Amino acid sequence: MAGGISLKRSIASSTAIDSQLSLKLEAAAVSLGCRPDNQVKPQTSRDLMKLQHGMIYSVLFLLFGAEGVAQAQEVQTERRSATVTTGSRTVIYQSSFVDPDCSTAAIPRLKILDAGKHGKVQVIQEKVFPNFERSNPRFKCNSRKVDGASVYYTPSTKFTGSDKIKLRESSESEASVWEMTFRIAVVD
Repeated sequence: MAGGISLKRSIASSTAIDSQLSLKLEAAAVSLGCRPDNQVKPQTSRDLMKLQHGMIYSVLFLLFGAEGVAQAQEVQTERRSATVTTGSRTVIYQSSFVDPDCSTAAIPRLKILDAGKHGKVQVIQEKVFPNFERSNPRFKCNSRKVDGASVYYTPSTKFTGSDKIKLRESSESEASVWEMTFRIAVVD
């Protein structure tokens, strides 16, 4: 049909989805009462694009839930190190997401994936000082506390040596996801 697009053709034509997932999407759409030959007539090419993306994300959400869609983001990995004194609670990481006017853009979400073997790890949502480079438009925010999160590490009593912990960080929207591995040196 001229000017229309079938559900089947819109799903199959997406270059971002492989053919196996395309079949799953089509099956899910059919199970929701949409027939592959149903015609939807967008008014403009922008409407067409919105329709295609809306259908794809709706079906992905139904198939995998919100967490499954977010997991599709590329996970960036980082390695960090920290030195702490035995017997003391120490901040080893702080995070914040701020807009250029220093207002809160999002609250960091930090999850402990591996708490290590020789200490205690705590994630606390609290006010923190950002740490932007001078070239960043948010550099002026470094002088004021903003909503954020801190990671505290407390080594086991009388322990000295090394420990390793792993965290996952994302924003509320999960636009970016990081996995960080910390090598912690515990000294007297």
